[in-house]
Amino acid sequence: MMDGPAAESQPVGEENKKWRCKMFKKLFYGEEAQGMTEYILIIALVAVVAVASLRLFGVQIKDLIVRSMRKIKDETSGFSD
Repeated sequence: MMDGPAAESQPVGEENKKWRCKMFKKLFYGEEAQGMTEYILIIALVAVVAVASLRLFGVQIKDLIVRSMRKIKDETSGFSD
């Protein structure tokens, strides 16, 4: 059992139910929740753009990387240990 101010601050019985409901609403409808929701929306937007970009430009990016690797390999082939 808790002692001190923490034990007194949380109501019991029906009042506890109302208190939990009030805290739940405050968590999801307060200003902090608005900021968190905005960050989640931004992250989701960035993820959608990243996936769409990979789908749209994936082959071109892969070809660019392969060509670059081949060129580096050809340029450095005389420097083997």
